[in-house]
Amino acid sequence: MNNNGKKNLMLMVPMLHQGGFERVCVATARLMQDIYNVHILIFTSKDIHFDVKGLDVIDIDVPARDGKINKIINMIKRIRRVRKIKKELAIDYSYSFGSSANYVNALSGVGECLMTGLRGQIDLENASQIRLFTRKSTRVLSCFSTGMLFSKSMGSSRSFHSCPLEVKSSLTSSLEVIITV
Repeated sequence: MNNNGKKNLMLMVPMLHQGGFERVCVATARLMQDIYNVHILIFTSKDIHFDVKGLDVIDIDVPARDGKINKIINMIKRIRRVRKIKKELAIDYSYSFGSSANYVNALSGVGECLMTGLRGQIDLENASQIRLFTRKSTRVLSCFSTGMLFSKSMGSSRSFHSCPLEVKSSLTSSLEVIITV
């Protein structure tokens, strides 16, 4: 918790280029900034498409690279940098958007409430990815076009919530419920 009495929320997305994850990340940050100290962590600031004025955006400057060896090196660099930042900022909650951000978030935990998101059929077909995220995350969230949000808390039963992305006013309350549980 920061000296202003708000808890610290980190939203993680690889970049803020055009896309759905990015749009939802920025919208979430704007909606949550009155309740939490919100930090958006990105892997690279290349081609930022969204208006991030007034938001705390942290660029760890580890852009994507081609080749298996380079990808492994990148993953290690990202995990180390993110873990250090999470400690420095005393992050209470972290939430990641997309597979690459989920891996870094899940493997850089420092005891915060760590949330990963699975979106789409491809994420749900990767059994090893799901096992890793459920083992390392406090919560795994998945929003489908059917309008249901699946929230799995470690050690408890499954529960369903209406999708918070459908209505702007419900996003804040839905994430508050998820984050404060």
